[in-house]
Amino acid sequence: GTNAATQRVPSSVADEPPRMMLEKLLALFPGESLHSDIAFEETPAERLLPRYHHLLNHTEHLTKVLQDLHGGLDVKVMESDCRGDIYARRTLLVAPSGSP
Repeated sequence: GTNAATQRVPSSVADEPPRMMLEKLLALFPGESLHSDIAFEETPAERLLPRYHHLLNHTEHLTKVLQDLHGGLDVKVMESDCRGDIYARRTLLVAPSGSP
């Protein structure tokens, strides 16, 4: 099967405005929604602080990036959904010591 940790975001999704991408992701999980009073903006990679650049500016699955950063993490899938080319999951990342 496909390892979700190495899947890339489909270009059709990556080209959408950030708010629309987030709304689609939240729609996969009942009871979750993006409140209209929440404001955010996309930050260009060149404006990221150097210490966060490797964590936030990549095309890999964030779980994989965090596993590499912390020397391994166990992934416990709490909930998942797949619709067309969109895969989403709610996970709990557990450090080798056993703490979340």
